[in-house]
Amino acid sequence: MSAVSRERAVRVEPATPRTAVRWRVSASAVSLPAARAWITPLGVTDVMLVCVLEDDTVAHFSLEAAGQRLDVCTAAARVQREASLTHVDVFNATGTRLLAATLSGERALYAITTLWDHLGVAGGRYELG
Repeated sequence: MSAVSRERAVRVEPATPRTAVRWRVSASAVSLPAARAWITPLGVTDVMLVCVLEDDTVAHFSLEAAGQRLDVCTAAARVQREASLTHVDVFNATGTRLLAATLSGERALYAITTLWDHLGVAGGRYELG
């Protein structure tokens, strides 16, 4: 199992006051130069890619490590609730989907993001946990 492409964990924070989906990845897996410049001085092993839903229409993505945050982007969110499930889709200004997730309470049943490519993280599976 490669630390670069396989060791990703997803966690959903409670929806009070905001819902956040978090992935953990090895810091060495991120190759985007601007992100590397931010990560390297922190001297961390792992970083978190975080998507915070401000409300049902706006999502903010950032990298977090060692109590620091690097803003990645803000995008339009669409949230649909069906019984105990919440479906979240986030799109950038050109209509590219950045996040697709299905949540049940504080648990992510499914979550995928295209921001791994933007950050230069090699492909692989997203492990929910």
